[in-house]
Amino acid sequence: MKITVGDWKTRDGRKAVVAAENPNAQSSHRFVGWVETFCVSWTERGTWSAAGNEVGIDLISPWTDPVPWDWSTTPPWINWIAMDADGAWWMYQNEPEFRNVSWSGKGCTSHRVPPSHAPKWTGDFSKSKTMRPGFNGGAK
Repeated sequence: MKITVGDWKTRDGRKAVVAAENPNAQSSHRFVGWVETFCVSWTERGTWSAAGNEVGIDLISPWTDPVPWDWSTTPPWINWIAMDADGAWWMYQNEPEFRNVSWSGKGCTSHRVPPSHAPKWTGDFSKSKTMRPGFNGGAK
């Protein structure tokens, strides 16, 4: 992964802003920016620690704005939502798999979200998969 100036997702899910790169800086401080109100520096690999220890403010992927969804209106057994390439939104019981232009519920329950109730989100459909907050991803 190549770190660039811009918005990034941290290992702990927060938004990080990489503001500048200094190619002449020590490798452990190559990039500088912010996580919330804290000034931070990262290596060229996006790690906060040059020692290689994984920490919450490591950069793991470019930032994608979260899908706005009111989970209080969703049945308790629905744990995921995702948008297909055609703009249709679906609710899933289990984590869906990406399949070229759509998501697959892997044989489990899925329901289409009526267009009138679909999230107002304009991101890349392949990054639309959203898990219910607090759901543990199905781990026991």
